[in-house]
Amino acid sequence: MKEIKKIFLTARYTFVEIYKSKVMLSVVILGIALLIVSYVASELSYGVPARIAFDFGFGALTFSSVGMAIFIGVTLVSREIENRTVYMTISRPIKRSSFLLGKILGLAFILLVNILILSVLTLGLYLFLGGEFNELFSWMILFAFFESLLTMLIVIFFSLFNNITMSVVYTLAFYISGHAISDLQMLSFVKENPLFKNSLSLYSWGFPNFSKINIKNFAIYKQTLELDFLLGASLYACVYALMLLLISAYIFEKKNLD
Repeated sequence: MKEIKKIFLTARYTFVEIYKSKVMLSVVILGIALLIVSYVASELSYGVPARIAFDFGFGALTFSSVGMAIFIGVTLVSREIENRTVYMTISRPIKRSSFLLGKILGLAFILLVNILILSVLTLGLYLFLGGEFNELFSWMILFAFFESLLTMLIVIFFSLFNNITMSVVYTLAFYISGHAISDLQMLSFVKENPLFKNSLSLYSWGFPNFSKINIKNFAIYKQTLELDFLLGASLYACVYALMLLLISAYIFEKKNLD
């Protein structure tokens, strides 16, 4: 019970520290810019302006949350080690794994607040332009959080044994390939080649498959998706996040901080 309190205390300090860095102000400015650009894009387009504005706005929301997850996450622990402030923390009666979990939890709350603010603005503009609310939009917001959370955990994992630059490069490579895996599996060349087909299937299970939680096209255009798929994708994201968290905690416990 005491360890849980220490985790939440670390999360609270992490949240406040990031908040004081004026991240939320940047989110508000981005939100206003997002509204303006999305509205202009919808006015200049043909077809259904509400859907186009939502598509554009949600894309910017995803880009913002993933970018924040990478560039704040990569320094979340490494900066503490480089500045030697981590020694002051772990010298107190708190486990390394609890310290790491608290830092991750604090940033996760920041990502959640960022996504909720931009989602409200995007949905508000969509409804203002005559769009109708679909229950898949709620799943989109949840999956956007999962996506940023997984990205954050990946970059933190790499930052435990790599420098900042390489950690960002590796994370971007996993993020891009994780989104492309679904399209690659649909290529006729891959379908006709068992080696490539099996390799991609193995990759999709062993490495982060972001295409599993990318339902934007279904929500905006098809507006329907089976509940079993949504629950399965949620379970996949949760299990993968837990796996990354446990591996990172183990590495941090064994890491030589000298």
